[in-house]
Amino acid sequence: MANEFAKELTEAPTVGDQSIQDARGLVTALLRTMKTLHLYNAKNPVHKKALKDIGERFRTYIVDNGPLHLTIAGDSICLGNQPVHTDDNPRDGLAFRLYSDGVRAISFADGLSDEEARRAVTVFAAGTSMSSADDDMVTLFWNADLPHVTLDVIEDDAPVGELNPTQEDLPPVTTEQLVAAVELDTETTTAPTVELGADVLGVFHLTAEEHGYLEKLIRWEETVDPVEDLVGILLDVLSIEDDDDEFDEMIEAYAGLLRDFLSQGSFETTIRQVRALREMNTSRENMSDRMKAAVLQVWKNLGTGENLEALNSGIHAVFGEQDDTDMGRLDQVREQDLTLLKTYVGLLHAVDPIALLGVAANTRIIAVRDCLCDQVAQVSDSRRSELFTALHNSDAGLVQCALRVVHQIGQSSDLPELSALANHADARVRRGALEAIIHITNGAHEAVLPYLSDQEAPLRRRALGAVTSANYRGALPPLQALIASDDFSEWELNERRAVFAAAGQLGGDDMMSFFDSHLKRRRILFGGKKNEDMSLCAVAGLRAVGTEAARKSLAAAERHRNQRIRAAATAALRELESPT
Repeated sequence: MANEFAKELTEAPTVGDQSIQDARGLVTALLRTMKTLHLYNAKNPVHKKALKDIGERFRTYIVDNGPLHLTIAGDSICLGNQPVHTDDNPRDGLAFRLYSDGVRAISFADGLSDEEARRAVTVFAAGTSMSSADDDMVTLFWNADLPHVTLDVIEDDAPVGELNPTQEDLPPVTTEQLVAAVELDTETTTAPTVELGADVLGVFHLTAEEHGYLEKLIRWEETVDPVEDLVGILLDVLSIEDDDDEFDEMIEAYAGLLRDFLSQGSFETTIRQVRALREMNTSRENMSDRMKAAVLQVWKNLGTGENLEALNSGIHAVFGEQDDTDMGRLDQVREQDLTLLKTYVGLLHAVDPIALLGVAANTRIIAVRDCLCDQVAQVSDSRRSELFTALHNSDAGLVQCALRVVHQIGQSSDLPELSALANHADARVRRGALEAIIHITNGAHEAVLPYLSDQEAPLRRRALGAVTSANYRGALPPLQALIASDDFSEWELNERRAVFAAAGQLGGDDMMSFFDSHLKRRRILFGGKKNEDMSLCAVAGLRAVGTEAARKSLAAAERHRNQRIRAAATAALRELESPT
C-alpha cells in the first residue's frame, strides 16, 4: 500500500497557482493556531478567538476552492505535487508527526462546518503537544468523529503468530526437558540465547527514508540551543498577544535576549530574530498602534546604546584581536562570519554614528572596520556635523573611521574640515584626509598642495600623482618652491625626478628656463654630487615637457661634461623619438 501511495503522490495533478497560495496561507494559519493552543488553555480568550478564526478560514477555503486534499511526504505537506509547508523544526513538526503515525494524506470534504474544522485543528494541536505521546494522530482523529475529515493511512503488516501465546498454543514439555532445565550448570555465567525470528524482528525494521529522517532529527537535536528555543517561544507569544501592557513587557524581554545573542557573536540567530521582529508589523493584522510603536522602537534601538555594546562584544568574540594584515584577507570561516555581520548591520534602521564608529575603531580587523563604516555612511548623511566633530577626536582610530565615511558621502563644502587635518600628528589620519580630498576634488584643489611636502614619502607621492593626473597647474608654484627648499635635496633621487617630471608635464615650455638653469655648465668645488642629481632631475623635467624647445635643450645636454648627464639626455631623446 505504501508503494501505491508513493506512486499516487508522484502522479498527483498540478494544482492552480491561486489554490496553492490559498492552501499555503491556510496551512500557515493552521500552524500559528496550533502554537496558540499550545500556549493558552481552552478558557483563555486568545485560545477561543484563534479557533474561531481558523474555523472560518477552513470553510472559506472550501467555498472558494472546493475539497482540500493534502498529502504528507516526510517533512512536507503538499497540495497535488506542490509543497505548501515544510517543517523547520523536525522535533515538533506537523508533517513529521503525521507521517511517523502512518498518515499519508488528509482530506477536508464539502460540507465541512466551522465547528468541525475547529475540532480538527484541536486534534492537530493535541497530537503535536508535548503530552501527546499516549495517542497517535490516527487514534485521535478516530475518537474525534469528524465525518468530513478523512485520513489515508498505511497499515502495518499483521504479525505472524502471537508475541504472547496462550497455554493452548505451547507445545507439550517432556519429563526429560524439565529435568534438563533443573540441572543447568550453575557455574555457567552466560545467559541462554533467545533467537527471534524474522517475523518478530520485522516489527523494528526502518525503511531507508525513515532511517534518513531519523538521522536528520538527531543532527538537528544536537544543534538546538535551549535559549534560542526560548526566543522562538517568546516570538510566538508576541505574534498572538493582544494586550498592550503584556506586549510591552514581552517585547522588552525579547530585546534583551536578542542583545545576549548578539554579544555572543551569534549573528545568524540574531539576523533571524531581527527579521522576525521587522516583519511582525505586517504579519499581524490586529496589532495596535502602541504595539507597532514598541516593535519599531526596539528595531531603531538596535543601532544605539546597549545594542552597540553587545555588537562590540560579539565582534571580538567572533573575530578576536588578530590583524588581517595579509592584504585585508580573512580565512574562510571568518569570511563567512563577515558576511553574516554585513547582513546584520544592513538591517539596522538607524544608528548612532559616533558610537558605531567607536565600535569600528575598536577592532583591528580592517574588513570588519570597513563594514561598520560603510553602514554609517549609508544612514548618516544627514548627521554631518557629528562626523565633523569626530574628525577632531583624540582617538586617531575613530578619526580614521570618520574619514572613511566622509570619503564616501563627502561634498565640496567638507573641504575646509578636511584641510584642517593636513598637519595631524598621525600619518594614517593625514592619509585618510588626503584620500577624501582627492575623492571629492579629483586632485585639482589647493587642499592637496600641503601634502606635496608631507614628511611621509608615500603621502607625497600620492599627492603628486593626484595633481598630475588632474593636470592641476595650481600645483606649479608649490612644486618650484619645494624644489628650492633645503629638504628637497635629502629626498631619494627617483622621487625628486618625479617632482621635476610633474612640473614639466604641468608647466610645459613655461618651465624651460627653470630646467635649463639646472643644466648650466659650471665648476663647483663643493656640492658637485647634489648639482649632478639636480641636473639629472632637470633632464627628467625636459623629457616630460617633450616640445621642440625641450628637445633642443636635451641635445645641448648631450655635450655636458658629466658623463651621467650626457647619457640621461641621450636616453630621454631616444624615448621622445620612439613611436611608442
